[in-house]
Amino acid sequence: MSGHQPQPTSYTVGELARMAGVSVRTLHHYEAIRLLVPSGRTEAGHRRYARSDLARLARIRGLTALGFSLEQARACLEDEAWSPLRLIEDHLARAREALAEQQELCERLERLREQVARGGDDVEHFIETVEVMTMIESYYTPEQREALARRREELGDDAIRRVEDEWQALFAEVKAELDRATPPGAPAAQALARRWRELTTRTMAGFTGGDPGITASLKRMYAEQPVDRIHPSMDPVVFAFMKEACDLLE
Repeated sequence: MSGHQPQPTSYTVGELARMAGVSVRTLHHYEAIRLLVPSGRTEAGHRRYARSDLARLARIRGLTALGFSLEQARACLEDEAWSPLRLIEDHLARAREALAEQQELCERLERLREQVARGGDDVEHFIETVEVMTMIESYYTPEQREALARRREELGDDAIRRVEDEWQALFAEVKAELDRATPPGAPAAQALARRWRELTTRTMAGFTGGDPGITASLKRMYAEQPVDRIHPSMDPVVFAFMKEACDLLE
């Protein structure tokens, strides 16, 4: 005699739930939306699921594991005219879009990490950095943002840090002249204005890579946004002083 136990021909809702790794509530929901209806009931009204129900549940689980909705799973299982290939292609396109969004999020977080690491680990600086990044990115198309990311890689962190240090040193010198109440037209202020204009030109060329679209977006941002919103850590009085001094340059 064989030692194998005969397979049951039907299952209770609890047995089916345990076998499939789902909750009883899930099976009740599937029944309510007519996605998986038990093949029979006992005289007492208890649900009994056949092997065919178990097979259907396995197919539903497989489709939902791929991210298909319950309605899509129903169509796949019941509509003979329905195209599985079309569903896969549509779902693959959405999955790729989601992957691209996650990749962009990772890149933004990496940039944010670099900005916070350079500026300090306090909450106020973190919030300011997030606000500035969000505001700046709103002025560039996705294609421009990709070009900017490539440009940043081409320049390298060391080159970017050198330019940032150069700006910090120039700001400090301008602030010193302000503290001395130096007029914008004085020789010292005019010398700083020439350095300011030259550094601005070099920074824009390095940042945009000569791309006219990116250059236009950058100029529009500076025209529409207050300087202290773009550079919250910088004193707006310094910018105003240098703008006045630059306007006096011959």
